Amino acid sequence: MITLVEALNYRSLRYVHRPLKPFHVLVGPNASGKTTFLDVIGFLRDVVADGLDKALADRTPNPQDLLFRRRGDVLELAVEARIPDALRQRTMKPDLDTVRYQVAIGFDQTHRQFAFKAETLLLKKTTPASTEPQPFFPSLSPVRPDSLQVSIRQRSNKVVINKAPGGNDNFYNEAKRPDEGWAPSFKLGPRKSALGNLPVDATSFPVATWFREHLEAGLQRFVLNSRAIRRPSPPTKVAGFEPDGSARAVQEALNRDFAGSPWGGRARAIVLSPELEAWIWSDSPHVDDVAGWKDRRPPLRRWLIDQRLLRDGETKPQRPKEAFLAALHEARVARSASLYGRMAEKVSLRRCADESFQALRRTLQNWFPRAKPA
Repeated sequence: MITLVEALNYRSLRYVHRPLKPFHVLVGPNASGKTTFLDVIGFLRDVVADGLDKALADRTPNPQDLLFRRRGDVLELAVEARIPDALRQRTMKPDLDTVRYQVAIGFDQTHRQFAFKAETLLLKKTTPASTEPQPFFPSLSPVRPDSLQVSIRQRSNKVVINKAPGGNDNFYNEAKRPDEGWAPSFKLGPRKSALGNLPVDATSFPVATWFREHLEAGLQRFVLNSRAIRRPSPPTKVAGFEPDGSARAVQEALNRDFAGSPWGGRARAIVLSPELEAWIWSDSPHVDDVAGWKDRRPPLRRWLIDQRLLRDGETKPQRPKEAFLAALHEARVARSASLYGRMAEKVSLRRCADESFQALRRTLQNWFPRAKPA
């Protein structure tokens, strides 16, 4: 399992160092970086499985957008995972119980494009770290390092893969000493992942082979289909939590559980499709104002249609949060949780046509009625 995630200068994360337990919950305000934190693992998976070019293109047409506040030249990511005991016994240093994969990606002046600045996979001992719950994500670290790259010269570690900037991609046998086993070296270039092109030799590279497969196949993405989720479940289908299931099935299953619980009428499940930010996109002119689009040309909704973030004839984007953040970026408005506060002050929640959101509003009003004047 993955035991540590680190990011430096990546999208909305200036610096994050977060140890993980087998079960972990992220809690934080809007635009605090929760999705970006999860995408650290997703991005590394895509880099290894699909290549750097596709991993970048799937996230933005301009890789500069992936840098924190679009500043600096390099972003760095790292993950660590605990090595299964059976695999440790197949290495020359079974006391090393953790595998660390770290990359640095930035602008290559020679090729005028983003490329690997560093890529390393190494075996190390677990570093004791606090996993105590934090009030909100992200917790602020008192010290931001200059780099996440653990030096390959630390004698206590075992380097398995190392991409030398401008040089070769080196692979070092995990199971035997350098004088006993082969250590292949290739020159893959600055845009190809060394881990993604690991030699097919699970005997010489047991941990690296396992980790690559774990990263590629062990990561699961849940992407709700907003159109399918609105449809009622077939009468013969057992209600359950499926990525393509309906909102009605989820709500009914949870509310049945709540009805028989000590909470009684003090709990209710409401599935918001596709996400809470749907309430933002009413027909109020204040939406344009808060997003920084007042008097801009083209108008906000026309721009969203041109960017394929909104379908012509529809009132709300399929991905409302992504559309709102894209509009802020285009208008050069800094992302902030206070924007949602301003929106709530100016835009009546009654203008939101989403029935699930209105059900949420009615439920909260019922639970927290306004005090009547004396």
